[in-house]
Amino acid sequence: MGPVVSPIPPLAPEAALMKATDLQPEDQGELRFMCAKHPSLEVHVSKDGTTVEWTRGEAAWVQCPTTAHLHSGLYRVTFDTVLKGDQIGVGFLLDGAKAGPDWGFFGYLGASGTAWAYDPWTGDVVTATRSIESGLPTFDRACDAGTVVLELHLPRAGPGSAIFLVDGKASRAIELPESSVVVPAACLLQVGQSCTVSALAL
Repeated sequence: MGPVVSPIPPLAPEAALMKATDLQPEDQGELRFMCAKHPSLEVHVSKDGTTVEWTRGEAAWVQCPTTAHLHSGLYRVTFDTVLKGDQIGVGFLLDGAKAGPDWGFFGYLGASGTAWAYDPWTGDVVTATRSIESGLPTFDRACDAGTVVLELHLPRAGPGSAIFLVDGKASRAIELPESSVVVPAACLLQVGQSCTVSALAL
């Protein structure tokens, strides 16, 4: 299974990516959702921080990054999601050295060239606003929910990779820059959608 090369264009100095070597090996942050507050939206985050639900309000989408920054190891991140009959994005962003992760001009997960999202409604992997792989498994419309698994290979020194898995089928590998630091995230696109995240170091 060959990798999909998704080149990241040269970044301005202020947009430089964080490196794993800038962090202590044990500094991984916490796997908790942290959604920006907005007066017209109600987004509920569970007490332990692992579940987020869009309960009320109008918006095009809701950004839901976690406070984790994974690096220097192998990880399996699981997203248990409820679709509510619409698209949803789960995946990750590369952390920035100064400004944090880049959500891109349009602001949804997969809008920037340093973010990747799996949409279990359409079966696409998206980055830089475009699908780089389609025809992947979608969730059963009848149950309207399912699980996306993200496997991360993040060497402390050297290039990394990421693979999405749904129903036992894997996406093509996504090549990541050397010494990458990854922020797991979700992007809700419909009121009533929810996502529960968990992670395991392999």
